[in-house]
Amino acid sequence: PGSLGTITVSPHKLTIKQRRPKAVSNAFDIVKGPDGAMWFIGRRSIERVTSSWHVTTYRTPGAQPTSLASSGGWLWFTIGNAVARLSPSTGKIYLLQGGYSKHPHGITPGSHGGVWFIAGGRIDSFSKTLKFHATTVKVSRHGAGEGAPPQQLAVAPGGVWFTWDKE
Repeated sequence: PGSLGTITVSPHKLTIKQRRPKAVSNAFDIVKGPDGAMWFIGRRSIERVTSSWHVTTYRTPGAQPTSLASSGGWLWFTIGNAVARLSPSTGKIYLLQGGYSKHPHGITPGSHGGVWFIAGGRIDSFSKTLKFHATTVKVSRHGAGEGAPPQQLAVAPGGVWFTWDKE
C-alpha cells in the first residue's frame, strides 16, 4: 500500500504524521485541489484525501497517470498519450487531447486557469476554455534548435521556465 504524510510546522517543533490508508496504492505527485482537499496519483487513478484521511478514488481510463496539476477549478493530468481533466464536483474525467507520439508529462498550472505540459519535443498548453496552443520548442545547447526534449516546467511571472538534458 502507499503512504501519505503531513508535516505541521510550529515555532518550536515539526510534527510528522504518516498514514497508510487501505485504499491508497502507489501514491505520488500530490497537489492541493480547488476544493481544498489534497489530490494525488494512485495506481491507475486520481485520488482525493481529506484532512480526516478519508480517501476517494477516481479510476482513470487505460494507462497510469504520470503528472498532476490543479488549475482553473479542475484537476488536470497526463495519461498515456493524452491530457485529461477531472471535475472535483462530479468526479467525471474528460480526455482532451490524444495522439502524441511521446507521452505527455510535466503538467503545471498556467497563469490563467489552464495548464502547460510537455509532449515529445514540444511545450503545449490548454487554456481554461480548452483552447489548445501548440508551442514547438526544441532545445539544444545553443538555444532553440534540435536537441533533447524539455523535462519539467514551471510558470512564473515573465513566462514558462523549463529544464532539459542538453546531451
